[in-house]
Amino acid sequence: MGKRRRFCEGGRPGLNKPQSRAAALLALLLIATGVLAGLTASPKPAYACSCAFGSEGSEQIDFADLIFSGTVVKRQDSLPNLLGVRSSGDPVDYVFEVEGAWKGEVREKVTVSTAAGTDACGADFREDYRYIVLAKRSGDKLTTSLCSGNALYLAGTQPDILQKLGEPAEPSAGMSFGTWIRSYLWAVVLFAAATGFGIARLAVRRRRARRQPRA
Repeated sequence: MGKRRRFCEGGRPGLNKPQSRAAALLALLLIATGVLAGLTASPKPAYACSCAFGSEGSEQIDFADLIFSGTVVKRQDSLPNLLGVRSSGDPVDYVFEVEGAWKGEVREKVTVSTAAGTDACGADFREDYRYIVLAKRSGDKLTTSLCSGNALYLAGTQPDILQKLGEPAEPSAGMSFGTWIRSYLWAVVLFAAATGFGIARLAVRRRRARRQPRA
């Protein structure tokens, strides 16, 4: 006799329990990935930047946890939200190759986060340019802003802030923790989602193969 198929109401074939569990697992993985993307790259309202520090630079130096000079070697924009939207308040990471350090434990390669737009007080860094950067620790990352006192440091120039900083020290070997974790975070998330999808799909195929009638 042929194999009897199970039907749900309305005449459509229903899923057995293993298939239902695999489908539910896949749905949860997709939802979790989407929620994470939305949380890490949610849009932020645009607003005008207003700085509370004075223009002399002394307050910014006292406020900063790290002060260093370095060249921007990479810009890494955050992913858009689920609607594909970005805003000027979204975070942008800049990777610096450090030349000299004045304050804090500064590594040879440092990642600093700021807002994407200057209207949201984001620092206006450009790749291949050298800057004096004043950064603040925020959890496991470093942040800076248009108000932090950063200065463009071109060859042959002496930004005013150098008069207050003195001679720099050599940076420590290695890279900051934030540089490593942000470089691989999304790779780990995508790999986990792809692995979960593959496992769920394989489980469904195996269940179907087992239920095929033998000749």
